[in-house]
Amino acid sequence: MSAPNSPSPPSSPPSSASFLPPQKPKPPPPSPPRTWLQAPAPIRWLFATFPLQNLPANPLPASRDASYSSSGNKPLLYIFTTPADARHGGPSFNPSCLKWQTWLRLHGVEIRTVPSSNHASPSGALPFLLPAAGEGEARAKPVAAGKLYTWAEEHGRGRKGELSRMAQMREEAYLSLVEHRIRAAWLHSLYLTANFDDIVYALYIAPCSSALPVRLSMARSLRTAARQSLHQLSPRTSLNPESYLSSILYVSAEDRSDEEAEALYNGAWDAFSALSTLLGDDEWFFGAQEPGILDVSLFAYTHLMLDDELGDGWVDTRARRGLQECGNLVRHRKRLYKRCYA
Repeated sequence: MSAPNSPSPPSSPPSSASFLPPQKPKPPPPSPPRTWLQAPAPIRWLFATFPLQNLPANPLPASRDASYSSSGNKPLLYIFTTPADARHGGPSFNPSCLKWQTWLRLHGVEIRTVPSSNHASPSGALPFLLPAAGEGEARAKPVAAGKLYTWAEEHGRGRKGELSRMAQMREEAYLSLVEHRIRAAWLHSLYLTANFDDIVYALYIAPCSSALPVRLSMARSLRTAARQSLHQLSPRTSLNPESYLSSILYVSAEDRSDEEAEALYNGAWDAFSALSTLLGDDEWFFGAQEPGILDVSLFAYTHLMLDDELGDGWVDTRARRGLQECGNLVRHRKRLYKRCYA
């Protein structure tokens, strides 16, 4: 027990820190300089709030919807066509689609045609076919245009008689006339003349959208694609490099000169004359009992070139000038149309 009134121990001397003035808070470190690659703050906030997600792939537009269930379990052929022609199986207004549509019909394949566009195709181009699924089976994979030749041979009825090896080699040579000279004249006549407004616009552009900017963009894209295809099909008579580059960059909207156009149409005229000589008085090429791929490939162009009701009607008819002078080719077109579509 401590004694009363004992002195308290001396307190510790005051620290020297208590005599220092209060320190100011340190400023935050300077933010890194903003570069031109850095997104603004509102954009960063937007992506942080709604991050990008990888969604599963959309199902193919070729799915069998209820609007075509009344046709039964038939293969569906997606082509360029009008809704009215699709309902009764009328011929397509596109040569590539018409070729394979006719080829399938010749092999007895019962199909249902569906109006479509290149954007709906798994390969990016029409036509394509969705085979019929069996009872309880999953939907089959689409068949692209490049495989329709063998698919029809495997799933349809066979042709009567086969061409000899020599005839097959000649057939390939004459097919090149159709796919190069006649196709080049078709592209120029359809996309780079007054026929564009009356046929292409009416069939390919107007049904897709009612918005003027969309229609103008589609028109420009179609014309540019036609120029590029012509450059590949006929480089000797194509646009010179400077004007060709201008057409791609949309600097100039000028089409080929009259001299270049006449070269294309004269090439198609020569092709029609050669095919007319080859056909002669026969019903089908090479005297075959049944139409072959050359008959179908030629028909895909001759039928459309001679169709006065295509779109809003032909304005420039130079592409079919040589065709109309080949009477046997005109009769060949009528004969094949009657067999498949009458």
